[in-house]
Amino acid sequence: MLRMRARRQRRDRIATAPVPRVMPRTRSADDAPGRDRAGRAAPGGAGPGGPAGPGSPIPAAKAELFRVLGHPVRIRILELLGAGERTVGELQAELDLDSSGISQHLAALRRQGVILGRKDGTRVIYRVKDPRTARLLEIARQMLVAALSETTALLTELSEAAPAHSRRRGGSGPNPPSRAR
Repeated sequence: MLRMRARRQRRDRIATAPVPRVMPRTRSADDAPGRDRAGRAAPGGAGPGGPAGPGSPIPAAKAELFRVLGHPVRIRILELLGAGERTVGELQAELDLDSSGISQHLAALRRQGVILGRKDGTRVIYRVKDPRTARLLEIARQMLVAALSETTALLTELSEAAPAHSRRRGGSGPNPPSRAR
């Protein structure tokens, strides 16, 4: 009985709790990027960091784009769509994922405006919206290849230097065998 009363009181308290109202914020001269309190243009550009300062929506939009592109499945979807239009079923077969997973990735790419879908009967056919997306992915690939080739060159240099170093110590390799005591 005591439990039921406590539940009712909790329920009533939740039901009668005031709902906070969120009022739309109106912009003032103080809020305008690149403006002082009087609404005049501030010297030195559009804001604290220049035309595209930290308060600018451009860096935030770029960050959101790269956040959406930051998933390996989405990158692979874009590579496949860069080669031509595909349906969810075709993407599912090529990526070996279930249709709900593919659909979620497609929705994220669609919300960001990276891909477009068109209805063809009961199917939706997807394509890359901007051909520059393929160039962006290619530039990323080139950057990775360059970084990996630098790493490979360093590893080669290290492996060539290691035998000379181990000969001086009298060992047979980088770590001579330890003796049991």
